[in-house]
Formats: sequence, structure tokens, C-alpha cells
Amino acid sequence: MRAFTSVIAACLMSASTLCAQDYDTNMFNYMSLGVTAGTPGVGLDIAMPMSDYVQVRAGATYMPQISFNTELEYKDEATDAMKASPTTIKNKVDFFNAKLLFDIYFSPSFPLHLTLGAYYGGGTPITIESVGNEEKLIEIWQHNINRINDPYGDRGSELWGPMVGSYVLLPDNEGKINARIETSKFKPYAGLGWGRAQTDGGINWMVEAGVMFWNEPKMYCTTTCKDAENNNKLKEVTYELPAQSTSSSKGGLATQISKIKIYPVINFRLGFNLF
Repeated sequence: MRAFTSVIAACLMSASTLCAQDYDTNMFNYMSLGVTAGTPGVGLDIAMPMSDYVQVRAGATYMPQISFNTELEYKDEATDAMKASPTTIKNKVDFFNAKLLFDIYFSPSFPLHLTLGAYYGGGTPITIESVGNEEKLIEIWQHNINRINDPYGDRGSELWGPMVGSYVLLPDNEGKINARIETSKFKPYAGLGWGRAQTDGGINWMVEAGVMFWNEPKMYCTTTCKDAENNNKLKEVTYELPAQSTSSSKGGLATQISKIKIYPVINFRLGFNLF
């Protein structure tokens, strides 16, 4: 990540040199309002030139809240193998980011460009909730809690239950699963694109493909455990889940997100000249 950030800094310094070459005539001499759609969601941005070689875009993207159900497998206590599970979870996507991007053109007359910058926000791209099957999930909770009061301590690898990727999801005492995946809020971005945010006709378009770098995702689960300092009464706690030696391929989007350090970006922008 440090090396990648250094590369971005070097490229942006080069871009500032290109800006200085024609500052008087081309700095902010037009503005384009853009509507975007792609894997980061839908959004709005403003684009302005910093020179014939560099334009800056600032705005925000939002993935509308969507949810969908998927079935899980569970880690068998005796064999550590994956078995079919009646557990169903609801994946809920909610992804908002601000962005600051610099498009660096190889030629003033050619629309191919390198885009560098960053997205910020959206540190919890997906949450997980169980759907039904409370009786079985209460049984799993009792098994894990009775074994060790702190289920995510040194013996966390001995947990068993429904899995998303490499993580065992521990329900609470009411048979509910509440988990989330967290990533870095600051996400450096690099990509390649085609087009400019300005045309003589007043309407313009751009396409781009790249990646956000959001580091290793972490899985958190909210459950209940015994409070030794309060007569073993139940208390609500949130743990960072330990990765297990086994892994499940089920779990839908949550499983995929839990495994990747980069988020792919494919984006389309339709722009309108403001001046």
C-alpha cells in the first residue's frame, strides 16, 4: 500500500508540472456536471481541467441499499468438513463514497487517460442478518458459549457453525446472526479511461475501469456472552472473527467481499457542460 501511494504521489507531482505549463489559458476554463453509474453505485461529480493534460473530478457515489438471501454451509464440529446447513442469511449492501480523481492524458488530443486518486467512506460495504432457523442457531450459540466464555480468544479455532468464507458466524442467545464486513475507509484508486468531460456539443461521456485498494477485509459479529463480573449475566459484545482453517464457498456476495483486498471499478459517466 505504501509503494502504491508513493506511485500515486509521483504521478500527481508530474501532473502538477503539466498543469503549470499552460496554467494561464487552460486552468478551470470549463466545468462539466456528470452523472455516473457502475460498480461503485450511482453518483454525481464535477469535472474541470487543470491543463490540456490533466482534469480533476470530485463527487460522490452511492450503492442503493439492496438485500438478497443466500444459504450457508456450516463447519462440522467432529470433522471440520463443510456440510449443508438450513441457515439462510440476508446480505445487505450499503456503499457510499466521496471521491477525488485526477485524469492524466497522454496527449491533449487523445482521449485515453490514466486516472489516479482516492475514494473515501463506505467502511462497511455489507452487513449480514440471519433469516429464521432460530432454534438451531440457539443450539449453536449454547455450544460455543458453554465451551469458552470468550469464544474469540485463543481457542477461537474450535468454534463451529454457519460459515461465510473462512469465518464462523456466531449467533446470539435469541438465535439471530448480526455480522458485518469492514474495510479501509480511505481507498486509493487507479484506472484507465477513455473520454473527456468537455465537448463542443455540450454533452460528453467517459468510461473507465480500475480498482479501489481497501486492504484486508475484517469480519465482525455481534453476539451475547456471560459477564463474569456481573454474576454471569448475558451482555452484548462485538468481536472481530478469527479466520478458520476451513472455508465455505457459499454465502453469496458476503463470501466474495470477505476474500478480496481490491474492489473492481467499472464506471460510465454522462456529462453536461455548465460553461
